Amino acid sequence: MDRTTDYRIFADLDGLIKFVLVLIIATLPFYFEKEVSYGIFLAYLLAVTLASGIRVRTLLLSAASYAIIVLIPYLFGILMNAGLYYLTGSAAFVWQQGYQEMLLRLFRLFIIWYASILYFHTTPIETILGLLDRLLFPLKLIKLPVQDYLKVVGCIVMELKGKGEETRTSFLGNARNLVGGKASRLRSKIKGLSQIIVAVLVDSFQKLDEVEDHIAQTKAEELLYYRFRMTLREGMAASSLSLLLLMIYMVEKGNGWVI
Repeated sequence: MDRTTDYRIFADLDGLIKFVLVLIIATLPFYFEKEVSYGIFLAYLLAVTLASGIRVRTLLLSAASYAIIVLIPYLFGILMNAGLYYLTGSAAFVWQQGYQEMLLRLFRLFIIWYASILYFHTTPIETILGLLDRLLFPLKLIKLPVQDYLKVVGCIVMELKGKGEETRTSFLGNARNLVGGKASRLRSKIKGLSQIIVAVLVDSFQKLDEVEDHIAQTKAEELLYYRFRMTLREGMAASSLSLLLLMIYMVEKGNGWVI
C-alpha cells in the first residue's frame, strides 16, 4: 500500500511545520514539573498518533528497536554499576539517582525516539531531502555539493526500501525451510543458516552496482522537492499545538487546575 494512503492525514502536513511540531513534542517533557502536564501531553500525543494513521506494526517495531538500542544497554549499564559497587565498595560506583529519575529519563528518551518515528514514517523522502536542501543553503554559498550528497542519500534509502522487503522475505523463507525441515543435527542447521547469511551478504554487494546506476541516472531535482505551504490543515495543527502549550503553561504556573 502506498505511504500517502496509509498516512494521508499526517503526511499532508507541510514538512517544516511537521518538523517543528515533532521537535516541540520531543523536547516538551524536559520542562514538566507537575504530573498533570504529563497526562495532558500523553493525551495530545495519542491524538497525534491516531491522526497520523501509523500502523500498529510500525509502533511495535519502534518499541522493540527502542528496547534493543536504548533500554537494554541503559539497564545493563545500571546493573554493571551496581555489580562493580558490590564488588569494590568504591564510592565512584554509588547510584546517585532514584528510580523515579531513572524512569523519567527513559520516558524522555522514548518520547524523542517516538517523535522521530512519527516524522520519518509519515513524511516522504522527497520532502525530507527537499527540506534539508533548503536548510543547508548556506553550505551552497561556500560551493559544497549539498544536492549531490542528498541525492546519494535519497537513492540509497529508496533502493533499500525497495529491496529490503524482498531480501527479508527471502531470508525468512530460507530460514523457515531450514528449521522446519527434517530433523538434523544442530551443527548442520547452524552451517545451513550461515550459508544463507553469506548468500544474502553476497547478493547485497552485487546490488551495489544497481544503486550506483540508479544514482547516475537520477537527477537531484527529482528527489529534492519541497515547497512551503500553509493551508487549513497546517493551521489546525499549529492551533492544536498552541492550545497544548497554553494548557501546560497554565498548569505549570498554577493559573489553571489545582494540583
